Amino acid sequence: MEYVWRILEDTPWWVWVLLVVLVHRGIKALRPTTGPLWRFAIIPVIFLAWGISSLVTDLGLTGLSVGGYLVALIAGIGIGWLMGAGLAVRADREHGLVEVPGGPSTLILILVIFAVKYTIGVWLGMAPAAAGETWFILVDCGVSGLIAGMFAGRFAQYFRKYRSAPQEDLSAAA
Repeated sequence: MEYVWRILEDTPWWVWVLLVVLVHRGIKALRPTTGPLWRFAIIPVIFLAWGISSLVTDLGLTGLSVGGYLVALIAGIGIGWLMGAGLAVRADREHGLVEVPGGPSTLILILVIFAVKYTIGVWLGMAPAAAGETWFILVDCGVSGLIAGMFAGRFAQYFRKYRSAPQEDLSAAA
């Protein structure tokens, strides 16, 4: 138990702040949400930034790490696009608002990626040489790129549907 406590103590404070922000967004996403379109880009941007940050700080910008990330990102965008295909989106372009349906997928993806990225960070802290191992690079880049891509692909569907949905007044719901 002391070992686990030490890992938690050595975790940078910003990781816990990030977890709180992400879980808050994930819980809000359980219910239909109305807001400005840009607000739905927050999670994709966070995960894209986190993935790129990992590439730069943990793995280095090598052909393997960048290539692995890009392949996973593209695959994730495709999966996210398909995940968002069946979602009904309401649009109020006059007020710049969009309503997206609620569901558990955002919270589940957030918790999965956080757990995986946290585990990878702990692993790197305990065995820094792992950052040079091909399998480790591919797992880290693959998970980061896939999840970031899934959020980005789903956001792209929100944007597409926002532009083509019939105009409704959603200002009372915002």
